[in-house]
Amino acid sequence: MSTIDEIVKNNRSNFDFEEPDDGHLERFLTKLEQKQSEPVRPAHKLIKVLKVAALALILLTAGATSWFLLMQSKQVHSAETSELPAELKQVDQYYTQLADQKLLEIDALAKENQVDKTTVDQATNQVTVLLEISKSLIAQYMNLNKDERVFQAIIRNYMLMVSGLDMIVEQVENNTSSTQKSNNHEKN
Repeated sequence: MSTIDEIVKNNRSNFDFEEPDDGHLERFLTKLEQKQSEPVRPAHKLIKVLKVAALALILLTAGATSWFLLMQSKQVHSAETSELPAELKQVDQYYTQLADQKLLEIDALAKENQVDKTTVDQATNQVTVLLEISKSLIAQYMNLNKDERVFQAIIRNYMLMVSGLDMIVEQVENNTSSTQKSNNHEKN
C-alpha cells in the first residue's frame, strides 16, 4: 500500500465526521440530469460516420485493387499463350507440365525422406527463374518474327529446367540412400 492510502486509512475518523450540506444530493442529481438531457452534438455523430465510411472505402479500394491485379495477370497470361503458334504452345505446355511433375516428385521425396526444405526451395526458385527466362524468350520470339534460333533457345531453356530438376531429384534420392546406408551401418 502507498503511504497516502495508509494515512487515509489510519485517519478515517478525522475525514468521515462531517456530512455534506443540505441539498447537496439534489444539486448533484439536477446537474446529472442536465448533462444527460443535453443532446449529443451532431458533429460527434458525423465524425463517427465519416470514420466508418473512410474505413469502408479503404477496404473496398484494397479489395478492388487486388481483384483487378489478379484478373489482369490472368488475362496477360491467357493473352500470351493465345497469341503463340501451336507448336510453341505445345512445347510450353509439355515442359511446364513436366516441371510441375518434377516439383511434385521432389516435394514427395522430401516429405518421405525428411530432406531439408532448402532443397525444395532451390528447385522452386530454379523453376521460377527459368520460367521467367522462357517468358522473356517467348516475347523475343514473337517480336523477332518467329526466329527459329530463338525457338531453339526456348526449347533449350526448358530442357535445362527439366535436367536441373532431374539433378535435384537424383541428389535427394542419393542423400536418402546414403542416409539409409549410414543408419544401417550404425545399427550393425
